[in-house]
Amino acid sequence: MNFNEIGYRGHFSVSKAYTHLDPELDLFVYVESYNSPELAEEFCHQFLEDFKVTADDTEATSPFERLPHFDDHQNAIIKSCKLVHENYYHEYNEDSFREAFELSLIYKPQNKFYFFSVGGPDLSLISKSLTPRLIHTSHHFYPQTQNSPGLSPQLLGVEKKFNFNCTEIPLSLDLQDLLLINSNSIPQSFYQSQTTDLKQIAELFHRDKPGNGLWLGQLSSRGS
Repeated sequence: MNFNEIGYRGHFSVSKAYTHLDPELDLFVYVESYNSPELAEEFCHQFLEDFKVTADDTEATSPFERLPHFDDHQNAIIKSCKLVHENYYHEYNEDSFREAFELSLIYKPQNKFYFFSVGGPDLSLISKSLTPRLIHTSHHFYPQTQNSPGLSPQLLGVEKKFNFNCTEIPLSLDLQDLLLINSNSIPQSFYQSQTTDLKQIAELFHRDKPGNGLWLGQLSSRGS
């Protein structure tokens, strides 16, 4: 996988997330921290440290039970996320709220694609021959005040338990790209486009709402 991104600030801002592409694992990770941006990188590294062990050995010791309705790859993601979530919950939020995280990741073991999210950006398929297809929306709430980032109803590190989305995506990156979208609205012109050019897509958003902030991240099989 290859990753490219583009973004700019505006009246409705979008938070700067930490992103990491691990070519060895074919894993992309997006982490957003609400109060301490430097902790997003730390959160990501803690997740990767455990995930590399869990993904390599599905029988590795874990304090969390295997969920039977998910396969081994999905269980590895979920267990590692739960472990990091518990660490940050006990360190920062058990007695009073101090921090919260959003996490999205795309994992490609063999010829499968998995998407996992707790909050995070929207996800769409884009192609040069087909119009975009939105396959996940994070349902962020954007306050009607300038420079206020979107708020997700799903967060990590805040409560003892959390809700997540973990699904397999049937696609080939030879034919389609994945587009992550952090914006308070998606223009109709985007759904009518047939392009994988990130600058062209960003221009569609800018024309529709020139005052709004935007972040786009593109995963493809092509070089940058």
